Amino acid sequence: MKLLKRLVPVFIILLICAVLFCFADLSGSKRIRLSDKELPAVTQVSDESIFVSTAKRSEMKKLAASGMLEMYLDKKTMAVCIYDTISHTLYRSLPEVYAGERPSALSLKVLLDGAEYTLSSQSDSLSFGCTEYEETGDGVIITYSFRRSLERGKKLDISVNVAYTLSDGMLTATVDCDKIHCEGKAVITSLELLPFFGADRGAEKGDYILLPDGCGALLDLGEKADSFDAVSLKVYGEDPAVSDEKGARVLVGAFGRKCKGSAFMCLVSEGESLCEIKADKALEKSGYNRVGAAFAITPSVAEDKYIYVSKESYKGRLQLCYRFLSGENADYVAMASAARELLIRQGRLRENAAGEKAEYPFNLSLIMSQTKSDAKGREKDICLTSFEQLQELLASLKAKGFSQINVLLKEIYEEGSLKIKKVIGSERDMLSLSERFADGSIRFFAQNTLLQKGRASVKALDGERLDMCSINTLRKNLSSFITQMRRQPFEGISVAHTGEILFSDFSGRDAMLREDVKNSLEDIFASLYASKQIMSENGNLYSIKYAGNIINLPSVSSLSEKPHFRDVPFVQAILHGILDYSLEAANTSKNSTSAMLKAAEYGALPHYEWYCTSPDEIESEDKRYYMNSVGEAKAYYDKMKSDFSDLRSRRITAHEMVKKDVYLTRFGEDCSVYVNYSDEAVSVGGVSIDAKSYALVN
Repeated sequence: MKLLKRLVPVFIILLICAVLFCFADLSGSKRIRLSDKELPAVTQVSDESIFVSTAKRSEMKKLAASGMLEMYLDKKTMAVCIYDTISHTLYRSLPEVYAGERPSALSLKVLLDGAEYTLSSQSDSLSFGCTEYEETGDGVIITYSFRRSLERGKKLDISVNVAYTLSDGMLTATVDCDKIHCEGKAVITSLELLPFFGADRGAEKGDYILLPDGCGALLDLGEKADSFDAVSLKVYGEDPAVSDEKGARVLVGAFGRKCKGSAFMCLVSEGESLCEIKADKALEKSGYNRVGAAFAITPSVAEDKYIYVSKESYKGRLQLCYRFLSGENADYVAMASAARELLIRQGRLRENAAGEKAEYPFNLSLIMSQTKSDAKGREKDICLTSFEQLQELLASLKAKGFSQINVLLKEIYEEGSLKIKKVIGSERDMLSLSERFADGSIRFFAQNTLLQKGRASVKALDGERLDMCSINTLRKNLSSFITQMRRQPFEGISVAHTGEILFSDFSGRDAMLREDVKNSLEDIFASLYASKQIMSENGNLYSIKYAGNIINLPSVSSLSEKPHFRDVPFVQAILHGILDYSLEAANTSKNSTSAMLKAAEYGALPHYEWYCTSPDEIESEDKRYYMNSVGEAKAYYDKMKSDFSDLRSRRITAHEMVKKDVYLTRFGEDCSVYVNYSDEAVSVGGVSIDAKSYALVN
């Protein structure tokens, strides 16, 4: 009895703890009511000279030299400058001319008690004499101490160190977020680093900004503009856990600027999944031609009178790496080459020549099933391609001369598992299919939807649940998944959506930011690669290191229809010769002829998407029904195989628009492909190209 009396208080305490635990906020985000007060966006400073760097090189302090580059510091404005001794170009982190905007080398967006503030390195640090520097031998560390007094005795007190290093012919700018000092309850939501590097007012014909939108886009700076909407591109697209908007496809964190006979390329080498690339165009009387990077180090989103903020902030490093180009190398293809070199050096791409030994492939996406709802709203699977039909199709293609086929089996498994859908066939049928084509001429990649649905789903910043499996759950089940996958007779796998969607997860107390999820996905791909070949769909950079093939690489940008923009194969110029890739399926595009020409211009493999169900059951005009385009695919594959088999391992070394609707792509040093999209035959440099066709010249 005495023992029972002693235990009662213990039970009561445990019960109280359990109740508190049940009602505790276990999410990784918090909701804050926005302040109704109108606040000044920036500190007002009358001295305009602190926003521009006008000092001559002889008046600056020389900090370092590497190769043909020299680093200087304009001590008046703390502008870091790079001098290219080949092109005699001086790149400054602040512009030379004041044009209405208030440029900065570093700016912060800060949230405190529901109010948002913007802090500038020039207005809120330099103007108060709170910017210091320390030489490091190969560069400089600049400490920006931001001070701002607020109402009711509140203040902002933040310090950020930016390390600038010049080595190996490259400028790096690095911020270690773990070493940022932020006093009190203030939260830094965004950090913009070198937004005005290389910015200026003037431009000549042929000057442009390179943006990684889709395949790549050029912003023409030589054309005058009365108005222009600044561009913002989030690397790897929008975060579905933060925003439900559909953003542009951005596969790699890289950008560039060409000015006269010189150029720079910048690769976001750390923190890229948090990065937003921003670009603007100078108008007649105001603004700058500029491109730079901002980082959402604490995810946040405003809805009505509230703002949802992550409880976790990014604590890793942010880093920009700048390469400088001059002369004939100052173009977007050379920028792609510089980006590829850095990615390989950093271990983010594998340096393996594509197609040196293998037969020229045909990429085929096979839709195996479709989910439909009946009259009562109940979902059921409908077979679009059975294993038996697939065997017949592949045997037919082999007989027609398709020597190597990569087959992506879509909608083959039950959602979130490796169980074959019963309407397609049995596991015995699947094994029979694999055994029939065991000679390696046909490689199967089974699409898995591991990221879709699950008992432990992803939680958005505003508390909503997303239709995606959490990465933590996926990691816990990875060993079991790999064991099951090894039993599958297919040599390859594609994890759907991982090359297209990257999300944060605010499910637990400790939020998983996009950079955490990206790193986890890279580890998962490495584990999968030890057991299976990997095909990447859509091609976000983090998904392709271990891939041998990419499908649905973008062939256009979201900016191509806007004034002053045009598409270029920037992403393809990075990848060609390293990885095989194909664009969107030719038969599902608006114009299959144009799609085939685009594949030739961009060095892509032929790609079709089919199913095999009888047209009596499906619309007979559906382009995806294989009988409607198999003849076209055969002719297309034969021509591409004949012309491009020897080019797969070569780099893209040049690309240009030689006249309206006519483009030249050079592979290696001695092979050029002229592509004519116009309705009339043309002649360029003695080369005749038929209408809607291409010509290959060795």
